[in-house]
Amino acid sequence: MSLIAQIDQFVDDRFRLSYDQDNLHNTVDTVNEGISFRGTNMWVLIMAIIICSVGLNMNSTAVVIGAMLLSPLMGPIIGLGVGMARYDIDMVIKSMRNLVLAAVVSLFIATCYFTLSPLTSPTSEIIARTSPTVWDVIIALCG
Repeated sequence: MSLIAQIDQFVDDRFRLSYDQDNLHNTVDTVNEGISFRGTNMWVLIMAIIICSVGLNMNSTAVVIGAMLLSPLMGPIIGLGVGMARYDIDMVIKSMRNLVLAAVVSLFIATCYFTLSPLTSPTSEIIARTSPTVWDVIIALCG
């Protein structure tokens, strides 16, 4: 076997997307289940928003990142992507509806928190989140 064939085989073995691909129907069903905001997902979202708000008040990047890791917002975002990739307009509409619902609930909870919070001056964490840069856009696109 030539060196080029060995390199080609190595690259193919490491980077082939279908290597560990799951059944399409199982994947779509799993994505569909993660789109909705009911019960546990709604409470986890509310707690993540409170944790993030406290992190912003405490000027703690680690707490803000921790809240992002807890947040169940990826369900509707992944649903939106899968729906668009499959031209499934019902999944896209369901995902958008739940993403808007999550955003409205998040804004409401954050508004309540910051209205009741005794801290009134913006911290550097809050200010950093209000002026995104091109790097933030690149990170968002890769995510």
